[in-house]
Amino acid sequence: MQRIHLAPFAIAAVVAACGGSDGSDDRDSTVGPCVVLYEEPILLITSARDSASSASIPEITLTEIKVNGALLDLRVLGAVTPSARVVGSSIQCTVPCGFATTEGAYSAILTASGYQSSVLSVAAQYQSSIGGCPSTFGGGKRVGVSLQPL
Repeated sequence: MQRIHLAPFAIAAVVAACGGSDGSDDRDSTVGPCVVLYEEPILLITSARDSASSASIPEITLTEIKVNGALLDLRVLGAVTPSARVVGSSIQCTVPCGFATTEGAYSAILTASGYQSSVLSVAAQYQSSIGGCPSTFGGGKRVGVSLQPL
């Protein structure tokens, strides 16, 4: 029985995934998955305020969350801050909070106890990206929201 040594093939695959054979950063010829890192979520709600008194609202709920017109699948949000919790088809946010990694046009219905619902509509893009493969994205969109009392 003839033995096949896989080590040379494994090493070649790793080297190819890291760049060109000449040590250059040949991003177009990578093999295997590319590692993408996110320093923070794409959408960060930094404050929620009462529109009449400017008092802070500590917790809000986001429902009907869409990105580029399509409902966001809350099971695959990517990055989520510890203060954002998925509950059924909504996100409960203890402000500040953040979620998701997909860039695009976001919309959601915002609610909070004692307040009228409001529509959030914002274009979210990362402000910085480093590298091609692997890459790191940072500087998510920060927004403050205001709700009217009932």
